[in-house]
Amino acid sequence: MDNLSRSLTMIREMTGHTVGLTTALLCRCATPGMVARLLRKTDPCREMEASLAKLFARVFVIPESALIYRTQQEGLPISHYAPTSPAGVAYGNIAGYIMG
Repeated sequence: MDNLSRSLTMIREMTGHTVGLTTALLCRCATPGMVARLLRKTDPCREMEASLAKLFARVFVIPESALIYRTQQEGLPISHYAPTSPAGVAYGNIAGYIMG
């Protein structure tokens, strides 16, 4: 998050323009396994999501999915290959948000 903040500050200083933050995509968000849950009190993905929510009006979380790689191999968008998968639903939500 510090790098993002520094980058935005640099853009403002170099160009004189402020970047408007509206939406963030948190990609490849994996659910921690049982051992990871036992060893950690928090979920790293949820921590990052909470940090992004402080900067962005809307944060979309796209779960880690092998289906994403399969869709690329097949040359199809996830909306056609696996629209009801968690990743497909996440991308569908993003599309709906963009389309209004």
